[in-house]
Amino acid sequence: MKNLAGYKPETWSHLEDRFRLFYTIDEIEKIEDALSIEFRENAYYKIPS
Repeated sequence: MKNLAGYKPETWSHLEDRFRLFYTIDEIEKIEDALSIEFRENAYYKIPS
């Protein structure tokens, strides 16, 4: 698990086989929210501006 710097709300990533899961954790409510599941090679792709 890795905390991603500069993301609001605080976002985490977890590597699982060929996929990367991005999620947030609500410490007060004790809830995890999955934001996306991406293939590893496309996980950090940014759309050109």
